[in-house]
Amino acid sequence: MKVHILKALKHTKETNLLRKQNKLKTSRVKIMLCAQ
Repeated sequence: MKVHILKALKHTKETNLLRKQNKLKTSRVKIMLCAQ
């Protein structure tokens, strides 16, 4: 049971990191579009 919880926590951390990276990418794209 504990192992399952740890796996779930790790998965949420990874998805949060991916979301942060995606937000950074989209904001960079927006900045580039605005700069043009």
